[in-house]
Amino acid sequence: MYESIGLQPWSGSWDKNDNPSWSKGKDFMQLTDKGLTKELGYVGAYGEVNDIVLGMYNSSRPTSEAEGDPTLKAQLIKIAKARTIFRYPLVNDYNQRTMVIESIIGWRDWYYPGSVAYDQLSSRDGGPLEIAAATLNPVLLGYGQQILNDKQYFKTLKSRANGNRYSELSSLMDAPQAYAKVMAQAPQPARLPMTPGQPDFVFADPQDGVLALKNGNNVMYVSLYWRARYAINNLARVHYLGPDFERDATIHIHTEFNNSGLLYTLPDLTDAPFSKGREKDYKDVGMYLAVAGQQQPIAKVPADQTDYEPGKENIFAGKGNFYTMQYGPYLIAMNCTKDKSYSLKIPTKFKGSKDLVEAKSIKTDNITIKPMQTVVLFVG
Repeated sequence: MYESIGLQPWSGSWDKNDNPSWSKGKDFMQLTDKGLTKELGYVGAYGEVNDIVLGMYNSSRPTSEAEGDPTLKAQLIKIAKARTIFRYPLVNDYNQRTMVIESIIGWRDWYYPGSVAYDQLSSRDGGPLEIAAATLNPVLLGYGQQILNDKQYFKTLKSRANGNRYSELSSLMDAPQAYAKVMAQAPQPARLPMTPGQPDFVFADPQDGVLALKNGNNVMYVSLYWRARYAINNLARVHYLGPDFERDATIHIHTEFNNSGLLYTLPDLTDAPFSKGREKDYKDVGMYLAVAGQQQPIAKVPADQTDYEPGKENIFAGKGNFYTMQYGPYLIAMNCTKDKSYSLKIPTKFKGSKDLVEAKSIKTDNITIKPMQTVVLFVG
């Protein structure tokens, strides 16, 4: 369990003599240090493993009211909180205020908008309020109370009740108890980070190459490391929105990386190379990849990745060391290394701009980006 939720290095498959393969090396973690899953970068709905981790924690509890493994509980809370950053405000089909999961910048997402999500995404194996009820964490309780105040909770129950899988229907048995427990708690002040009126902030996870920020009434999500499964693609995905606008874009960025000298040739696959069925649908209507045949450089893959070969999906093959991106009034620089600093030359447009991470003005022509550091410059 600890390996599968990022508490210990992933040992890989085990042979018949109980020897681990360590196919990803001896320091590969399934989750980032900040609690996000890797597939290979940020994933929307498929990245929501809260219900699975809750099941692990519940299995360690002697009874439904008893405390379970404290390490599992702490990691469950950490993962749940990390995911709640990726909810943003929207109006639903009934002109009601709601919060939905970020899907546009995901590696494996094609639904827009994302599903309603507050403290916990409704899924086959669980739904809102259940983690809050199991942990009684004040922050998660606040998020759970928010879905109740916004009158979105029972809509998620209805969608689960319409499911046809055993796990969906059986998981509903936990809903009444979770609802009653949360309703019995004192009101909590916490609200989802992207809720209008909440403080501005920047969240960055260089291990996933992903960033989220709230700047006044505007929200932006960026995946700098985006769908680079096989090689460096110099592409980022952006979702930028405010009260009167919404934009999504795939843009060209600059990536610095350790070049292996190997090249990957893009095949004629369109939007879902991981799904033969969906690719067939696209081909059947005459869709083809305009840049098929383009060659992309492959970053160096550590020697301890024993199951890697060029053309095979790998978290290192397309991951950069240092990313820089300009989009509208923002300049983003992210250092994804643990031991190397990079120098960023400030473009004329951004001289005197504000660093949203450090909340200070930039008065120099160059700044040093330290290992695992992210800088977001804003011209307003």
